[in-house]
Amino acid sequence: EDLNWQECHFSSVWGEKEQAPVGLILFQPQYTRSITRPVDDRQMLNILSQKVGRGLQLHSLRESLLKRERLSAIGEMMSTIVHDLRSPLNNIYGFLELILDDRTTPEERNEYADIIRLEIQTIANMTREVLDFAKGKSNILPRKVSAKEILQRFELEARQLFRDSNIQFVMENQARKLLFADLEKLTRVLYNIAKNAKEAMGKEGRFTLRAYDEDGKVVFELADTGPGIPEEIRHRLFESFVTSGKDTGTGLGLAIVKKIVEEHKGEIELKTEVGAGTTFFIKLPEYRKDMNLKDRES
Repeated sequence: EDLNWQECHFSSVWGEKEQAPVGLILFQPQYTRSITRPVDDRQMLNILSQKVGRGLQLHSLRESLLKRERLSAIGEMMSTIVHDLRSPLNNIYGFLELILDDRTTPEERNEYADIIRLEIQTIANMTREVLDFAKGKSNILPRKVSAKEILQRFELEARQLFRDSNIQFVMENQARKLLFADLEKLTRVLYNIAKNAKEAMGKEGRFTLRAYDEDGKVVFELADTGPGIPEEIRHRLFESFVTSGKDTGTGLGLAIVKKIVEEHKGEIELKTEVGAGTTFFIKLPEYRKDMNLKDRES
Protein backbone atom coordinates (compact mmCIF):
# COMPACT_ATOMS: atom_id res chain seq x y z
CA GLU A 1 0.00 0.00 0.00
CA ASP A 2 3.08 2.26 0.28
CA LEU A 3 3.88 1.83 -3.42
CA ASN A 4 3.60 4.69 -5.79
CA TRP A 5 2.32 2.84 -8.85
CA GLN A 6 3.06 5.73 -11.16
CA GLU A 7 6.78 5.49 -10.32
CA CYS A 8 6.98 1.68 -10.44
CA HIS A 9 8.52 -0.27 -13.30
CA PHE A 10 7.45 -3.78 -14.28
CA SER A 11 9.26 -6.59 -16.09
CA SER A 12 8.11 -10.12 -16.94
CA VAL A 13 10.13 -13.23 -16.01
CA TRP A 14 10.04 -15.88 -18.72
CA GLY A 15 10.30 -19.57 -18.03
CA GLU A 16 12.05 -22.40 -19.81
CA LYS A 17 9.77 -22.67 -22.86
CA GLU A 18 9.11 -18.91 -23.07
CA GLN A 19 5.48 -19.45 -24.06
CA ALA A 20 4.17 -17.37 -21.18
CA PRO A 21 5.73 -15.39 -18.33
CA VAL A 22 6.10 -17.25 -15.02
CA GLY A 23 6.50 -14.19 -12.86
CA LEU A 24 6.59 -10.43 -12.62
CA ILE A 25 9.24 -8.17 -11.07
CA LEU A 26 8.10 -4.83 -9.69
CA PHE A 27 10.61 -2.08 -8.99
CA GLN A 28 10.07 1.26 -7.27
CA PRO A 29 13.06 3.62 -7.16
CA GLN A 30 13.99 4.87 -3.70
CA TYR A 31 16.08 7.77 -4.93
CA THR A 32 15.39 11.18 -6.49
CA ARG A 33 14.92 11.67 -10.20
CA SER A 34 18.05 13.83 -10.33
CA ILE A 35 20.28 10.79 -9.75
CA THR A 36 19.09 8.51 -12.56
CA ARG A 37 16.68 8.43 -15.44
CA PRO A 38 13.63 6.15 -15.80
CA VAL A 39 15.27 4.51 -18.81
CA ASP A 40 18.15 3.36 -16.55
CA ASP A 41 15.65 1.82 -14.14
CA ARG A 42 13.97 -0.10 -16.93
CA GLN A 43 17.27 -1.37 -18.30
CA MET A 44 18.35 -2.58 -14.88
CA LEU A 45 14.98 -4.20 -14.34
CA ASN A 46 15.13 -6.00 -17.69
CA ILE A 47 18.60 -7.33 -16.88
CA LEU A 48 17.40 -8.50 -13.47
CA SER A 49 14.37 -10.27 -14.93
CA GLN A 50 16.60 -12.01 -17.50
CA LYS A 51 18.91 -13.23 -14.73
CA VAL A 52 16.01 -14.53 -12.68
CA GLY A 53 14.52 -16.26 -15.72
CA ARG A 54 17.85 -17.87 -16.53
CA GLY A 55 18.15 -19.06 -12.95
CA LEU A 56 14.72 -20.68 -13.14
CA GLN A 57 15.64 -22.37 -16.42
CA LEU A 58 18.84 -23.78 -14.92
CA HIS A 59 16.94 -25.04 -11.89
CA SER A 60 14.38 -26.74 -14.12
CA LEU A 61 17.16 -28.29 -16.22
CA ARG A 62 18.94 -29.58 -13.12
CA GLU A 63 15.75 -31.19 -11.79
CA SER A 64 15.16 -32.80 -15.18
CA LEU A 65 18.71 -34.23 -15.26
CA LEU A 66 18.41 -35.59 -11.72
CA LYS A 67 15.14 -37.28 -12.60
CA ARG A 68 16.70 -38.76 -15.73
CA GLU A 69 19.68 -40.09 -13.72
CA ARG A 70 17.37 -41.68 -11.14
CA LEU A 71 15.35 -43.40 -13.87
CA SER A 72 18.58 -44.56 -15.54
CA ALA A 73 19.85 -46.03 -12.25
CA ILE A 74 16.56 -47.88 -11.75
CA GLY A 75 16.80 -49.23 -15.30
CA GLU A 76 20.37 -50.44 -14.73
CA MET A 77 19.33 -52.09 -11.46
CA MET A 78 16.50 -53.95 -13.20
CA SER A 79 18.88 -55.01 -15.97
CA THR A 80 21.25 -56.42 -13.36
CA ILE A 81 18.50 -58.37 -11.60
CA VAL A 82 17.26 -59.90 -14.87
CA HIS A 83 20.81 -60.78 -15.93
CA ASP A 84 21.67 -62.44 -12.61
CA LEU A 85 18.41 -64.39 -12.46
CA ARG A 86 18.87 -65.85 -15.94
CA SER A 87 21.56 -68.38 -14.99
CA PRO A 88 19.82 -70.10 -12.04
CA LEU A 89 16.49 -70.11 -13.90
CA ASN A 90 18.15 -71.83 -16.87
CA ASN A 91 19.67 -74.38 -14.49
CA ILE A 92 16.30 -75.07 -12.88
CA TYR A 93 14.69 -75.57 -16.28
CA GLY A 94 17.48 -77.88 -17.43
CA PHE A 95 17.42 -80.11 -14.36
CA LEU A 96 13.62 -80.32 -14.43
CA GLU A 97 13.94 -81.69 -17.94
CA LEU A 98 16.43 -84.27 -16.69
CA ILE A 99 14.17 -85.28 -13.80
CA LEU A 100 11.33 -85.93 -16.26
CA ASP A 101 13.59 -88.02 -18.51
CA ASP A 102 12.72 -91.73 -18.26
CA ARG A 103 16.40 -92.64 -18.43
CA THR A 104 17.21 -90.75 -15.21
CA THR A 105 17.84 -92.98 -12.19
CA PRO A 106 16.24 -92.32 -8.77
CA GLU A 107 19.65 -91.36 -7.36
CA GLU A 108 20.15 -88.83 -10.14
CA ARG A 109 16.66 -87.42 -9.59
CA ASN A 110 17.47 -86.82 -5.93
CA GLU A 111 20.74 -85.14 -6.90
CA TYR A 112 19.01 -82.90 -9.45
CA ALA A 113 16.27 -82.04 -6.96
CA ASP A 114 18.93 -80.90 -4.47
CA ILE A 115 20.51 -78.72 -7.17
CA ILE A 116 17.14 -77.17 -8.02
CA ARG A 117 16.57 -76.46 -4.33
CA LEU A 118 19.95 -74.71 -4.15
CA GLU A 119 19.19 -72.66 -7.26
CA ILE A 120 15.87 -71.50 -5.81
CA GLN A 121 17.67 -70.49 -2.63
CA THR A 122 20.23 -68.66 -4.77
CA ILE A 123 17.47 -66.67 -6.49
CA ALA A 124 15.96 -65.73 -3.14
CA ASN A 125 19.37 -64.65 -1.80
CA MET A 126 20.22 -62.68 -4.93
CA THR A 127 17.03 -60.64 -4.93
CA ARG A 128 17.36 -59.92 -1.22
CA GLU A 129 20.99 -58.84 -1.61
CA VAL A 130 20.23 -56.48 -4.49
CA LEU A 131 17.40 -54.86 -2.51
CA ASP A 132 19.56 -54.62 0.62
CA PHE A 133 22.35 -53.07 -1.44
CA ALA A 134 19.99 -50.50 -2.93
CA LYS A 135 18.69 -49.60 0.55
CA GLY A 136 22.15 -49.60 2.12
CA LYS A 137 21.09 -52.26 4.63
CA SER A 138 23.44 -54.62 6.45
CA ASN A 139 21.89 -58.00 7.04
CA ILE A 140 24.41 -60.77 7.77
CA LEU A 141 23.82 -63.71 10.10
CA PRO A 142 27.29 -64.80 11.22
CA ARG A 143 28.13 -68.07 12.94
CA LYS A 144 31.22 -70.16 13.56
CA VAL A 145 32.11 -71.78 10.24
CA SER A 146 35.14 -73.36 8.59
CA ALA A 147 36.65 -72.52 5.21
CA LYS A 148 35.95 -76.15 4.26
CA GLU A 149 32.19 -75.64 4.73
CA ILE A 150 32.27 -72.48 2.61
CA LEU A 151 34.20 -74.17 -0.18
CA GLN A 152 31.93 -77.23 -0.15
CA ARG A 153 28.87 -75.00 -0.47
CA PHE A 154 30.50 -72.98 -3.24
CA GLU A 155 31.72 -76.05 -5.15
CA LEU A 156 28.14 -77.15 -5.91
CA GLU A 157 27.38 -73.80 -7.54
CA ALA A 158 30.77 -73.54 -9.26
CA ARG A 159 30.40 -76.93 -10.95
CA GLN A 160 27.09 -75.78 -12.41
CA LEU A 161 28.56 -72.42 -13.41
CA PHE A 162 31.43 -73.93 -15.42
CA ARG A 163 29.70 -77.07 -16.71
CA ASP A 164 28.86 -75.61 -20.16
CA SER A 165 32.43 -74.42 -20.85
CA ASN A 166 35.99 -75.70 -21.17
CA ILE A 167 37.10 -73.73 -18.15
CA GLN A 168 39.15 -75.80 -15.72
CA PHE A 169 38.01 -75.36 -12.12
CA VAL A 170 40.60 -76.03 -9.39
CA MET A 171 39.98 -75.73 -5.66
CA GLU A 172 42.49 -76.11 -2.79
CA ASN A 173 41.92 -75.73 0.94
CA GLN A 174 44.85 -75.26 3.29
CA ALA A 175 42.97 -73.15 5.86
CA ARG A 176 42.66 -74.54 9.37
CA LYS A 177 41.33 -71.50 11.21
CA LEU A 178 37.60 -70.94 11.75
CA LEU A 179 35.61 -67.87 10.69
CA PHE A 180 32.70 -65.99 12.25
CA ALA A 181 30.76 -65.44 9.05
CA ASP A 182 27.53 -65.73 7.11
CA LEU A 183 27.90 -68.92 5.04
CA GLU A 184 25.34 -67.92 2.40
CA LYS A 185 26.73 -64.43 1.94
CA LEU A 186 30.34 -65.58 1.58
CA THR A 187 29.25 -68.24 -0.89
CA ARG A 188 27.62 -65.43 -2.86
CA VAL A 189 30.88 -63.44 -2.76
CA LEU A 190 32.85 -66.34 -4.25
CA TYR A 191 30.13 -66.98 -6.82
CA ASN A 192 30.01 -63.37 -8.01
CA ILE A 193 33.77 -63.30 -8.59
CA ALA A 194 33.68 -66.71 -10.31
CA LYS A 195 30.81 -65.60 -12.55
CA ASN A 196 32.67 -62.45 -13.56
CA ALA A 197 35.77 -64.56 -14.29
CA LYS A 198 33.79 -66.94 -16.48
CA GLU A 199 32.23 -64.11 -18.46
CA ALA A 200 35.65 -62.48 -18.91
CA MET A 201 37.42 -65.72 -19.97
CA GLY A 202 34.73 -66.94 -22.33
CA LYS A 203 34.62 -70.65 -23.12
CA GLU A 204 38.20 -71.57 -22.14
CA GLY A 205 40.56 -70.87 -19.29
CA ARG A 206 41.38 -71.80 -15.72
CA PHE A 207 39.77 -70.65 -12.48
CA THR A 208 41.56 -71.45 -9.22
CA LEU A 209 40.26 -70.97 -5.68
CA ARG A 210 42.64 -71.40 -2.76
CA ALA A 211 41.99 -70.92 0.96
CA TYR A 212 44.79 -70.57 3.51
CA ASP A 213 45.68 -68.96 6.85
CA GLU A 214 47.82 -65.83 7.03
CA ASP A 215 48.58 -63.48 9.96
CA GLY A 216 45.39 -64.05 11.92
CA LYS A 217 43.20 -64.08 8.82
CA VAL A 218 41.69 -66.62 6.47
CA VAL A 219 42.47 -65.74 2.86
CA PHE A 220 40.42 -66.77 -0.16
CA GLU A 221 42.48 -66.36 -3.32
CA LEU A 222 40.53 -66.47 -6.59
CA ALA A 223 42.54 -66.40 -9.83
CA ASP A 224 41.49 -66.51 -13.48
CA THR A 225 43.34 -66.57 -16.78
CA GLY A 226 41.16 -63.91 -18.40
CA PRO A 227 42.20 -60.74 -20.24
CA GLY A 228 42.84 -58.74 -17.06
CA ILE A 229 41.27 -55.46 -15.99
CA PRO A 230 42.07 -52.23 -17.87
CA GLU A 231 44.08 -49.79 -15.77
CA GLU A 232 41.63 -46.93 -16.32
CA ILE A 233 38.81 -48.63 -14.35
CA ARG A 234 40.77 -50.45 -11.63
CA HIS A 235 40.35 -47.66 -9.09
CA ARG A 236 36.56 -47.77 -9.42
CA LEU A 237 36.07 -51.48 -10.05
CA PHE A 238 33.94 -51.93 -6.92
CA GLU A 239 31.57 -49.09 -7.76
CA SER A 240 28.04 -49.84 -8.94
CA PHE A 241 27.56 -50.52 -12.68
CA VAL A 242 31.28 -50.68 -13.55
CA THR A 243 32.06 -53.60 -15.87
CA SER A 244 34.86 -54.69 -18.18
CA GLY A 245 35.78 -57.67 -20.32
CA LYS A 246 32.22 -59.03 -20.43
CA ASP A 247 29.47 -59.05 -23.00
CA THR A 248 26.71 -58.93 -20.38
CA GLY A 249 26.11 -57.61 -16.89
CA THR A 250 26.38 -54.15 -15.38
CA GLY A 251 29.03 -54.63 -12.69
CA LEU A 252 26.80 -54.58 -9.62
CA GLY A 253 28.19 -57.99 -8.58
CA LEU A 254 31.55 -56.64 -7.36
CA ALA A 255 29.88 -53.76 -5.54
CA ILE A 256 27.88 -56.35 -3.58
CA VAL A 257 31.08 -58.37 -3.02
CA LYS A 258 32.85 -55.38 -1.46
CA LYS A 259 29.86 -54.57 0.74
CA ILE A 260 29.59 -58.14 2.11
CA VAL A 261 33.35 -58.38 2.75
CA GLU A 262 33.32 -55.08 4.66
CA GLU A 263 30.32 -56.24 6.70
CA HIS A 264 32.52 -59.15 7.81
CA LYS A 265 35.28 -56.68 8.85
CA GLY A 266 37.39 -58.05 6.03
CA GLU A 267 39.44 -56.68 3.15
CA ILE A 268 39.46 -57.32 -0.58
CA GLU A 269 42.44 -56.72 -2.84
CA LEU A 270 43.23 -57.54 -6.43
CA LYS A 271 46.23 -58.13 -8.64
CA THR A 272 45.70 -57.88 -12.37
CA GLU A 273 47.66 -57.54 -15.57
CA VAL A 274 46.20 -56.96 -19.01
CA GLY A 275 46.50 -60.20 -20.96
CA ALA A 276 47.59 -62.23 -17.91
CA GLY A 277 44.47 -62.60 -15.76
CA THR A 278 43.19 -61.30 -12.44
CA THR A 279 43.51 -62.52 -8.85
CA PHE A 280 41.27 -61.41 -5.98
CA PHE A 281 42.36 -61.75 -2.34
CA ILE A 282 39.58 -61.82 0.25
CA LYS A 283 41.00 -61.55 3.78
CA LEU A 284 38.67 -62.25 6.70
CA PRO A 285 39.54 -62.20 10.42
CA GLU A 286 39.79 -65.63 12.02
CA TYR A 287 37.26 -66.61 14.67
CA ARG A 288 37.77 -65.48 18.26
CA LYS A 289 35.60 -66.31 21.26
CA ASP A 290 34.75 -62.66 21.92
CA MET A 291 33.12 -62.39 18.47
CA ASN A 292 29.97 -64.18 19.70
CA LEU A 293 29.60 -61.67 22.53
CA LYS A 294 30.08 -58.68 20.20
CA ASP A 295 27.48 -60.11 17.84
CA ARG A 296 24.91 -60.44 20.63
CA GLU A 297 25.60 -56.89 21.83
CA SER A 298 25.14 -55.47 18.33
